[in-house]
Amino acid sequence: NIVNILVIIMALILGKILLIKKQISPAIFILILICFFLPFVTVSCQNREIVKLTGVQIAVGENLIKPSLFIGDVEREKIPSQPLATSALVCSCVGLVTSLLKSRRNAIIPAIMGLIGAIFLWLLKLKIAQEALIKGEGFLKISYEFGFWLSLVLLAIAAIFHAWIFFFPLSNQRERFNK
Repeated sequence: NIVNILVIIMALILGKILLIKKQISPAIFILILICFFLPFVTVSCQNREIVKLTGVQIAVGENLIKPSLFIGDVEREKIPSQPLATSALVCSCVGLVTSLLKSRRNAIIPAIMGLIGAIFLWLLKLKIAQEALIKGEGFLKISYEFGFWLSLVLLAIAAIFHAWIFFFPLSNQRERFNK
């Protein structure tokens, strides 16, 4: 999909600009937020794709229009927002804002947001799998897409990176952050 390619290119350019400026911390959270616009989950039945949803669609809910079994008819289905996805998205936003703070003692906040966001995404994965098993009676297959896995990994990296800054600052970080 051309939109996905453009989003990935934009993310790489933005990430490179921020990394050049030594702004690794906000760059991680910006990449996480961009990942929420990529495909997160694909639902299929008997090897036929039913729906592909982005992280934002899962977080805020989505009205789907599906073709009916009858020719020319369409079915409308409302997919409600998933609080776990919404919470992970909010954690990413809070992590971004707090990662811009220059105080070393504030580095614990993005670390906590990264950890909690990763936990929320993992719990979302478990919840979606359970719901698909119950509602789909074993016929639905859930595939977790690139956006989901990259968001999960980046949230974990953000948690580790900021915890490292908080607990083990380098000597030049001590000087910069203690101002």
